[in-house]
Amino acid sequence: QLELFSMVYFATAIDATSLIILQIAQQLIVAPVRMFSVPIGQASLPFLSKENASGALTEFKNTFVSSLNQILYLAFLATALMLILRVPLVRLAYGSKEFPWVTTLITARTVAILTLSIFAQGALHIVNRAFYALHNTKVPFLISLASVLVNILLSYLVVFRLNWGVLGLALSLTVSSIGQL
Repeated sequence: QLELFSMVYFATAIDATSLIILQIAQQLIVAPVRMFSVPIGQASLPFLSKENASGALTEFKNTFVSSLNQILYLAFLATALMLILRVPLVRLAYGSKEFPWVTTLITARTVAILTLSIFAQGALHIVNRAFYALHNTKVPFLISLASVLVNILLSYLVVFRLNWGVLGLALSLTVSSIGQL
């Protein structure tokens, strides 16, 4: 929530359309992550917990690596497709008459930057669940907290010091997602 509040604050500090552009770009990026990473992560948690409880750490490792490989394969495929088709996806998802061409191009650039974090956002679903299966919730919490702080500091830097606008916010989100992984 803190990260969401800060992104709204920084985006609205740029101009009125930056928040809309950032939200649209994030919605497009979250779609593939929710399609493949969330189900794989959820399906693997019971197996990881069972393997940890029975002391079968080799099976735990194999399940984790297999799930991570599946997520990364799909994430890199989604990244390539999103980078190639970012402009048509923005036009298809948000219409061509209601969405000006200049806004489409800025949104597509924002999507391109955020797309570079799809693998990290996807992999976090299995990495966090592996920690949960090992009964370790402190490490993911502390790393998430550090990631939020990095994101806020980078956002402040790119918005108020470097004047990079919404593209800087997208870069900040991407860097903090990769750093969190």
